[in-house]
Amino acid sequence: MIKREIFEYFKKEPDVMQVKDVVRLLHCSKNTVYKLIKEGRIDSIKIGRSILIPKTALVEMMVNEKYYQIIYPYPPDYRWTSKERSGIIKTNKR
Repeated sequence: MIKREIFEYFKKEPDVMQVKDVVRLLHCSKNTVYKLIKEGRIDSIKIGRSILIPKTALVEMMVNEKYYQIIYPYPPDYRWTSKERSGIIKTNKR
């Protein structure tokens, strides 16, 4: 993604966010956000016991991140039972 597109996506968000806001935006756990901060992948500001993440730091992380994990809703050995996708069944395909 281009930086401009990411800024457009986050335009309604505050310039400085708390960890809970980043959790909501990235759809990940609080522990994952803390891990990203500890690894230095997201820049943060610590004021007392509060950790604040600037919107620009979050955008930079998303632009510079090279590896993404794609999570599929169902394992690859499942298939839909009908065209309407009313249910799934497990196949023995390997």
